[in-house]
Amino acid sequence: MIIQGFFCIFKFHLIKEREKDMITNKQKTLINDCYDRLDVLNDVTWTRYRDDLFKMERKSERDHRNTWCDGREYSKRAISINDSARFFACKHILDALVQEPPSLKGFLSLKRSIFYGHSLVANYRTRIERCLDGFNFRDFKQLDYVDLVKSE
Repeated sequence: MIIQGFFCIFKFHLIKEREKDMITNKQKTLINDCYDRLDVLNDVTWTRYRDDLFKMERKSERDHRNTWCDGREYSKRAISINDSARFFACKHILDALVQEPPSLKGFLSLKRSIFYGHSLVANYRTRIERCLDGFNFRDFKQLDYVDLVKSE
């Protein structure tokens, strides 16, 4: 009887762990959906704009984790550096669709990738809006970087 009770508790714990993983998979799918849609920015000119924005963000995230968070242990469920770079590349473009561009004064304190995202929207708004038609903006807006990198 005691062993059966233990297995019921253990099974409940496994189900809860899977639910956490499913949420993570849903978040990754949402980020990748947006990122894949923005591939149209790679075919505008000879410059692969989406990939350039991704590279900026990947470097920024790598530098962040190696300096500010040096020594911090990230769980396997935490967002990877590449997924984080995709998230921020998408976030900057989605924010630029609805926000005013930052001022020149902000150039010294904001990430260069934020300005890059705003410039892409200023130059290719129609193309970006077409590729994002039907995208789930509401769920993406609810994603929070702090929650995505939590260890537990």
